[in-house]
Amino acid sequence: MPTYRSNAIAARITPCEDPECDCPQWIQPGPSSEEATRAGHPADAWYSILIDANDYRIVPVRDTESGPVTYGVELRGLRIRRLRKVRGTTVSAPTILDRLAAMLDLDRLTP
Repeated sequence: MPTYRSNAIAARITPCEDPECDCPQWIQPGPSSEEATRAGHPADAWYSILIDANDYRIVPVRDTESGPVTYGVELRGLRIRRLRKVRGTTVSAPTILDRLAAMLDLDRLTP
């Protein structure tokens, strides 16, 4: 998909406005939402990163002090084994991640 959806009225799940409630409710994104801002614009490039299994460190992430805790993988200071572009953009100029991927591929080829 080279662009984001042209209409941003697809519903999404957002938390209830009551901070004591855990129920999700369906609402439509507003005109200033991220979905509406991206509507019809070229899609971002997606990359996959391969790191050593011994380097995985699961860390808690909280957007706001009162927000829910989610979990992710700590990426700072890791040795990236491989970086691969999954989907490009309509822009033909290579990005810094494309250059990094090429450098990592060259590094793997040299003894």
